[in-house]
Amino acid sequence: MLGRRFPPATRAAYALFGRRLDLMSRQDDFRPPTSLFVDDEEIVTLRGENQGVIEWGVRILDLVTPILR
Repeated sequence: MLGRRFPPATRAAYALFGRRLDLMSRQDDFRPPTSLFVDDEEIVTLRGENQGVIEWGVRILDLVTPILR
């Protein structure tokens, strides 16, 4: 999907509460793994503010483990 793995802490967080949109998307939009993508600035957005003012993400280069294909 993204060509890289998330760090272990991020994977653990998604495993613990990633499917709990009732908890993670009450105010702002939490992006489930199936809707993640890399934008033009090489950033994966994990969460978006409910009015579209700000988004939280990580640069693809900061993801640690490349996936070899």
